[in-house]
This record gives sequence, C-alpha cells and structure tokens, in this order.
Amino acid sequence: MSANSPQRPRTRTDVEWIDWVGSADPDEVVACRDDWQDHLRPPLAWALRNRAATLLLTSPRASASMAEAMLAAIDAVDGASGDASVGGDAGGGSAGRSSAGRGPAGRGSAGRGSRARSQRSPSCSDRAQNERASECITVRALAWRTQAEADTYLGRLKEARRSYERASVEAERIGDDKLLGEILVGRIGVLNALGDPSVASLVDEAKLRLERAGHTGYLARLHMNLGSAAFHREDSGTAYREFRAARRIFQQLGTRDATSMSLLVNLGSACTELLRLSEAREVLSEAERFGDEEGLSHLAAHARLDLSFVDRLEGRYREALSLLERAEQDFDAVGATDLKASTQLTRAEIKLELGLASESFSHANEAAKAFEEQEKIVEREHALIVVGRSLVKLGRYSLARDVFESLLDGAVERGWKERIRTCLLDLAHIETASRRPERALERLASPILRSRNIPLSLRGEITLGRAGAQLALGQTGRAQRTLEQMASEIRRLPLRTRSRYFTLSGRIARELGDFATSRRTLDRAVRVSEQIRETIPGVELRAAAFHEDARIHRERVESEIAAVLHRTVSAPSSSGAIQVDGRSGSALASWTRRARARSYRERRARSHLPDDLRRLRAEIGQLSRLREESEFNPNSDTDAAELNERIRRLEARFLREFRRWEARGQATPGSGAGERGLSAALVEEDVGIIEYFLASHTALATVVTAAGTEVHVLPARVEEIVRAVEAFRFQVDSFIGLTHRSLAHPGALRRTADATLRDLFDLLVAPLMPTLRGTSRLRIVPHSVLHHVPFGLLFDGERYLADSFETEVSVSGSPVPLSRRKRRALLTANSTGAPSQVEAEVRGIEGQLGARATVHLSPTVDEFLDGLRRGSVVHLATHGTFRDDNPLFTRLTLGDRSLFVSDLASFRLDTDLLVLSTCDSGRTFGGQGDDLQGLAHAFLSSGVRRLVASLWRVDDRATQHLMESFYRHLFGGSRFDPTSALRRASLEVRESWPHPFLWGAFTVYLD
Repeated sequence: MSANSPQRPRTRTDVEWIDWVGSADPDEVVACRDDWQDHLRPPLAWALRNRAATLLLTSPRASASMAEAMLAAIDAVDGASGDASVGGDAGGGSAGRSSAGRGPAGRGSAGRGSRARSQRSPSCSDRAQNERASECITVRALAWRTQAEADTYLGRLKEARRSYERASVEAERIGDDKLLGEILVGRIGVLNALGDPSVASLVDEAKLRLERAGHTGYLARLHMNLGSAAFHREDSGTAYREFRAARRIFQQLGTRDATSMSLLVNLGSACTELLRLSEAREVLSEAERFGDEEGLSHLAAHARLDLSFVDRLEGRYREALSLLERAEQDFDAVGATDLKASTQLTRAEIKLELGLASESFSHANEAAKAFEEQEKIVEREHALIVVGRSLVKLGRYSLARDVFESLLDGAVERGWKERIRTCLLDLAHIETASRRPERALERLASPILRSRNIPLSLRGEITLGRAGAQLALGQTGRAQRTLEQMASEIRRLPLRTRSRYFTLSGRIARELGDFATSRRTLDRAVRVSEQIRETIPGVELRAAAFHEDARIHRERVESEIAAVLHRTVSAPSSSGAIQVDGRSGSALASWTRRARARSYRERRARSHLPDDLRRLRAEIGQLSRLREESEFNPNSDTDAAELNERIRRLEARFLREFRRWEARGQATPGSGAGERGLSAALVEEDVGIIEYFLASHTALATVVTAAGTEVHVLPARVEEIVRAVEAFRFQVDSFIGLTHRSLAHPGALRRTADATLRDLFDLLVAPLMPTLRGTSRLRIVPHSVLHHVPFGLLFDGERYLADSFETEVSVSGSPVPLSRRKRRALLTANSTGAPSQVEAEVRGIEGQLGARATVHLSPTVDEFLDGLRRGSVVHLATHGTFRDDNPLFTRLTLGDRSLFVSDLASFRLDTDLLVLSTCDSGRTFGGQGDDLQGLAHAFLSSGVRRLVASLWRVDDRATQHLMESFYRHLFGGSRFDPTSALRRASLEVRESWPHPFLWGAFTVYLD
C-alpha cells in the first residue's frame, strides 16, 4: 500500500468501499479486487468508473487497469452466482475521445431490450433475482464503458470500438437513457475518429436519450464529438459552430473541468484552421494553464501541440518546435501513441516549410504508419498529404501524383469536400511543377474550388495556384487580375503564404514592365522571409529554410537587372557582357551579397556540443568506420544491412537532438558573408576578385580589382550555365568510372574534357577578360552550381586558366590573412582501410620536408583535432565520403572512427593550412541559398585560414606526385603561398598526367 493511501475498510459496508476507492492509490484498488468484488453493485461501480475517469488525463494505463479489474470482478460475481443471463458480446472498435460522467445512473424506464413482464405476480425471490440481474447488467455496462474510455486515451482504437459496443448492448438491456446516452456519445466520438460512416445512425438516438434524461452536460459532449467529426472531414466552419455550441452549454452550467478544457483545445484547432489565430491562442492558452495547474499533463500537452500549429502559422518556428518537444515528452510518458504521432506529423509539416523535404517525408511516413496501426484513417490520410508534398519538394512528381490521386478517390467516395479541394490543389501544384500548367488550370477549374464557403487559407492557396499556372502559360495580365482578388485579405494569411504572394506579384509586375512595383513588392517578400528566418532556431534549420527563400532574393536581383537593362543605352561589349555602373551597380552588388552564405558565418557563433551529443556522434563514427572496413574487405562477415540500419537510426536521433541543442543556443541569424562589401582599395594590385551570382534567369559577375569595381550582366542565361556544369560533372563521373581504361585513348578523352571546359570558359570568364588585364591571381567567389566548377581548368581553346592565373576559391572575397609564425607540418594519414598509397604519399612528403615535418599514422579523431589546434600546417591523407542526402554526415575516415562535418560544429581552430588529400573533400552542398555545407567550408568556418581540397575522386599516383611537388614549392619558395605552390605543382603533374581531371582536382579555399 502507498504511504499516502487511506486504510482499506475493515468493516464490510458498501459506503466505506465507495469512499475508499475514490481516494485510494489506484494500484491498491486493483490489488484488492477480491475484497471489493462482493460489493460490486451500481454505486460502487460508478465510484470505480468515476475514479478511472479522473485518471484518464494523468495515467490512462492506471485507468485501464481499473477497468480490467472491474470486468474481472463482475465475471467472478457472475460465475459465483451462476447467472448465465448477465453479459453479452459484441464486436467492432473505434477511436475518439469521451469524457467522464459523474453520479449514479438513473433507473429509467425499460427500453427496447427489456424483457416482457410475466402476467403473474413475481415472488419476493424472483424480484430479488431480477433486481440483482439488472444491477449486474448496469455494472457490466459501466465496466465496458470504463474500458472503452481507457482504450481511447491509450490510442487503442480498435479495442475502444469493441468496448463501447459491448457497453451499449448492456445499457440498452436495462433501458437506462442517461447511461446509454453517455455511452453513445463516447461511441460516436470513437467512430468519428475512425471515419466510420455508421456513426450517423447513432447521433439521433443519442440526442433522444439525453434529452429524455434531461442530461444537458452530455449534450455539450455530443456537440464536441459532432464538431470533431466535421473537423476530421476538414469542414472547419461546421466544427467551429459545433464547438461553440458546446462551449455555450458548459458556460451556462458553470462547468470548468477537464472535459470543458478539452473542448477549448478542439475549439482552438478549428479557430486555427479558420485563421482566427488570436481566438485560437486565447482558448488554447487557457486550456494549457488549466492542465498545468491541475496536473493534467495529457491535456496541457494537447494544448501545446495545437499552440505549436498557431506559432507555425505565424512563422514562430522556434516556439513551435519547443512546444512540440514538450508535448511529445508528455504524450510518451502517458503512452498516448496517437497523439505522439500527431507531434511527429506537425514536426513534419514544419520541416517541409523549412525546406527539409527528406526529413519531412520520414516524419510524416512514420506518423502515417502509427495512425494506420490505430486505424485512425483520417489522421493517416492527413499524414499522407504531407508525404505527398514532401515528394513534390524532392522532385518525385510521379509518386506524389499517385499519393494524391489515391487520396482524391477516397475523398470522393466519402463525399469529403474539403479533402477533395485539398487534393485537387496539390495535384494542380504538381502539374505546374512538372511543367503542365494547362493541366493545373483544369484541376483548379473544378466547381468545388469556387465555393464561397472555402476557408481563407485554402482560398489563398487556390488563388496562388491559379496565378502561378497562368503566369507559366504566359497569361501575365490574367495572372495579375487573379492575384488582385486576394490583395485585401493578404494580412490575414500566414507569413509563408504572404511571402509567396509578394514574390509572385513581383514576378508578374516585372513581366509587365513595371519595374518599380516589382522591386517594391519583392522588397516586401524579402522582409517577410527575413521575419520568418529570425524565428527559426538553429543554424542548420535556418540554412535549410533559406534554400526555400533564396528564390525571393534571386527574383529581387532579377528585377533589378531587368530595370537596368530596360533603361541602359550602352551596347554590350564585344564579349557580350553589359556593364552596370553607378547606383544600380552598387545595388546589384549589395543584393547578391545579401543572398549568399548566410549560415556560413553563423556557424562560428555556436558553443561546444554537449557530452551526450558527442558520445552519440562518436558511436556513429565508430559504426561508420566499421562499415568502411567491411567495404574494403570482401571477406568481412559484417551484416551490412543490419549495420546500415543501426547507423540510419542513430543519424536520425543525432539530427533530432542536434537541432534541439541548436534551438536552445543563443546564435542569431546573421547577414550575408559578403554584405559588408569589397573595397577596391584593400585588394592587392595583382589580384582580381570575381563574385558570381546566378539569379532566376540572369547571371551576374562583380569584378573587383585595384582599379575599381565593375558589375557585369553576363550574356549567358542561367539555364545554359547549369547545363554546362551538369555536362562537366557528367564528364568527370564518366572519366572516373572508366578506371584503368581511362588512359586507353588519352587524346580523345582529353579533347572531350577540353570541349566541356571550353564551354564553361566562354560562359563564365571570356566576357570578363578585358577587366582582368594586369592581374595574375583570380580569387573566385562562386554561387550555386558554380561551387562544382574547377576554375583553374577552364580552357580558352589554347590555354587553361591555370596557365595565366593563380586561382583560388573564397567564401567572402576577403580572406583572413596568414599568421607570421614559424611553420611546421603535421603529416597524418589513415593507413588502415583507406585507399592505397596514402602512407607512401605521406612518407614522400616527409622526405621533401625533413625535420620540418612530424608524421602520425592512423590518428584518432581527437588526436587529429588536437593537431589542428596546435599545428601551423596539417596534411591528412585518407578516405572521404560526401553525403548529398545529409551534408552534416559528410565524413573523413580516421584511426578510431569517422570525422563528420558535425564534429566541427563547435571547434575553434588556429591552423594556417589544412590539406585534405582525399576524395570529394571540396564538394559542397550550397543549395539555392548558397548556405554552404561540406568538409571544406566546415573547416573554414572553424578557423582554418587556407585549405586545399579536391572536387572529385582523385587518382592515387597523380595525387602523390602532386602533393610532393606542392610541399616542395610551399616550403622551398621565398614566401609561404599555398595558391602559388598548388598552381606550380599542378603544372608539373600535367607533364606526366595530361588529362585535366588528373592534375586539376585540387583547389585552394579561403574564407
């Protein structure tokens, strides 16, 4: 017995047992079943049921145990008396929420299930037996009802449906209108949640029973369940009216309990869907406070779940994710599987809005599976909508179309108008994205999308969909008129919808030649996107979100360019480029710098990772190391599938915890890396800086030399540049894939590569050559796909750019200067399980440097990072893996485990030069927003001043020759200059390995 539990009654009166079960420890009540089962008549059954009901919001498992004890007790009583007439069975099952009713059941008149009275007068023994049988039926009805309510709160919806049906059968046998009406209300809620159409036949009966019994309180609960049914059908207007009707009844009765507060949660959800956000926040906050004050964690968690949705609509992602985290912990603690899945689904929706489509797909898919297990069909379909939208973001239009076509068929079959509208709208978006705008307009022309009763948020999405498709078809004026329909309501729409509205309006104005309006409208879109960005917790989430919003900045630059070209009177130069002078040039340069590498700087402000994350990261690294060893060893007995699954689960957990840690940090969104501008006065006399920017269709190049700054509109369209870069990457991949045959026809292979590199030169550099006269070094600041371009290899038909210029790649254009300290080299290599000849490479470099080098083979991650903190020059030869799917897990292989990009999240290094002699170490995931992620940029943001890395998989022998030559020039020259040393080494290697992909893979990177 619990120390706080009252003493079990020593005497055997019914009243004492009733008082005791109302306050005793629930486990003690269950344990004493053999003692109280002999007193299990309706008064005690009601006391047990009411006690179980009070436990629903705090400990539904304890409530379920009490219900099971009640059922076992009544079975024992029946068995002892030999009463075979008591009981009954029914099948079925459904989910929903019912609330605890209080007080003993009224006797009521006999209902349809009552037996006909005998014509003879019953004896006293007959009357006693019949009365006892009726009491047993009442008790059994209460027991099954209690079980149904516990099943519902535990998310066991199939079991809840069966329990409610059994309770209905028993209650109808004794004709108790009040009890049967209460049971029917709970049963209706369960069937509604399951989308069971049979619910309609029960509503009128429930109303009749409750009205006949004068049970007003449960009429309010019936309105709640009808509102929930409408909400599940996505009929938010009807749901709002039903919830308001229920609230009026509770207010008239002066009711303020868990049920009335649950109603506020439902009302808040309906308000949110109708964009009545102030009202939603008010009622949800009241429910949250009540839950916290009364210790009803389940209720408070549900309120927080719905408040997170309000925050999400207002663009308050930091607050939304924090609320979801708290709600998920509470739901997990009480075993509320279905509501925990709801937090997953809401998180998926937020991740989708932030541009994290892969993570959104994963969360939504898991939620859909959980809902399907609980037979929550409506919620499962909601999760599938998010799955489909994630597939659209991932460019998998065919799969997404299949998802929405299936959902549409189901919605038509059920007659769910709101779901039909949602599916039609998403299918229209898919058609537009897959370049079939005429088909999109056909979808959007459906009469069901023209109803006046459509909620504002959905109406806004429909309008944007129509206007976007019309613009894609060249119907610019018509698109403008379509958007004008929602101009007066724009302030009532969510921030994301507003941002899309202003962006589309700006594009339309530009197409119509109204450049002033275009720039002004796009400025508003930028302000909204910045407002959203400031609320996003964590650098990585902001980076992902900006990939989505970068299009706004590109459109803004495009409008500035269009205005310049419209009023320019100067003809293009002989190279085809148009120079932009004066204020217009300064404005363009400023906008391009605002739109690049936003999160690269913010990563510097992060604090050290907590110990639990470091341990988790180390475990992933060890398993990744084991996987790599098994890949290099064909005789390994490692179960690859099981190992990959373990790594996948740990990576998902690390990402979740990593972003929670970031969300708690103090780092604030920063400006673009180059927004402070580049002063020509600070540029060295022989250096030319080229900052590229790819807008929506037009490419810009800002050239800064000691003579001044010039902004050029390149003659090539962005589409041409992207195709050329893709062709180049295809050439690289094909060359690497040929392995030993790659040198079988060196002349033909080189000519093919040179032709591709010639195309890139003509598009990117040739128009700027007159501006670069007098410079011997090019510092390139790439953008978007240009991060994949090896600028030193660009070919003019006779010479490579490396023949004329020393080339380096910079993030900001203004690198941190090298230190003046005496330099020594730390040479490290992972010689176990790594590519061949890495040890030979390090020994060859050691032979060049002699006493100035220290060699450390197979260093651990900690040893390598410690060397970076202490060393001036660090060389690492090992195996590397770039992860396109998640750049945070891009890794290098070291002695004990893998070193991930995420390992560098909080390190502060003081290294002049790091050389990564490994495959793909310079590859970058920049996305449209150019928020750079990769090994090279992770090291640079951690404090490395210069870094040498490769853009593709390198050849071992050519790399060994290159590195030996590089260090000879680096330490043998008059000054320490990695850019010059790498150029000279590359030209030497070219004499033995003339194919550019063999001698030109490595690049010098700077801040």
